[in-house]
Order: sequence, then structure tokens, then C-alpha cells
Amino acid sequence: NIRYFAFNTEREPFTDVRVRQAISMVVDRGPIIDAAIFGAGQPTNIIFPATYWAGYESEIPAPDIEGAKALLAEAGYPDGFETELHSWSQYPFLSNAAIVLQEQLKQIGVESELRFEENATYLANYFASDFDISVTGTSAYVDPNDVIQSNFASDSGNNASKYASEEMDALIVAGMEETDQAARAEIYREIQELIKTDLPWV
Repeated sequence: NIRYFAFNTEREPFTDVRVRQAISMVVDRGPIIDAAIFGAGQPTNIIFPATYWAGYESEIPAPDIEGAKALLAEAGYPDGFETELHSWSQYPFLSNAAIVLQEQLKQIGVESELRFEENATYLANYFASDFDISVTGTSAYVDPNDVIQSNFASDSGNNASKYASEEMDALIVAGMEETDQAARAEIYREIQELIKTDLPWV
């Protein structure tokens, strides 16, 4: 299971990677995990755990509030902005995560309303990209491409964040075509590093 929040990268101000980076810099995963699942989780900033062949050890920077404020100011939002956090009403481990995230965002002047929806409505709106920031998750993959292609390929109908990157598309194709597992692992490492840079998900 991986829990994350997705940005709608086609909706202002999240079209600007500096805004996405600023929000990422505010996130303190420990309190989110405590509120969502009573601490029974592992903080991460990549898609796959280090124990899986496509995973690796990835250091998570400490929250940097001042750095985040500086990035927001550079992007044209010195006083922050208003947004909405979208999540599931029926899953406290996601709605509670959204509530903690809401509090963390206030540290940089980002005020967010909560929009919690029942399952069918949530899924319809998520895959229609009807959200600013959506707190959600995915699970049950066999091959890393099961998660990567559907969520990050620019032509995927399940790419709810509307993320589009020629570099990502090329890496996805390379990951599907390569047959050597060690070489594939390096490709998926590059993919996860690109996600950390472009931040369609946190």
C-alpha cells in the first residue's frame, strides 16, 4: 500500500512546479502516519519500498518552512493562497491524513477547505481530475509498471494528476521494453527520482 496526495497539475497554481515543491517541503510525514494509521506505517518519498526490487533507499528531507515560503514567494504567492483538499469520507486513514495536511499547509499561508466524498463519487471525481489536491492511495501491484504507466504516462486515462512529461513517457517505454531486471530497476529508480522532482504526487 502506498498513500500519497496528488496535485492536479493542469489547475492553477499547481501548474507551477515551485508551488508543488513548496507544499512538498512543508509535509511532515510522521504526524500524518500517526493520525492516519496510529503510527503503523513507514514514511517514504518514492513509490516502491526498498525491499522490493524496483525500490531503493531514499532520504526524506526534513520539513523546511522558510524554504517553502521563499519558493511560494518566487512563484508569486508571498501570502499563500486558498485551495481544496479532496479525499474519501469512508476511510479515516485518508481523511485523517488530509486533516493533518490541512494544518501543515497553514504554516506557509495555504488555507484549504476539506471535501470528503463517498467512494463512488470520490472515484468519479478523482479520475475526472476534479480536484486541486487529492489525498488517496493505491496498492496491489506485481510489476512496477502496473503503478507507473497508469498513473504517470501522459496518455493514460488513469493519470488523474494530468502529469505530462516526455522524459517520463520515454522512461516508461524503456521500463516495459527492458528484460534485464537490474537494468529495469535502474530505469524505475530514474522514474521515481523524476517524480520527486516534478511532484505530481507527494
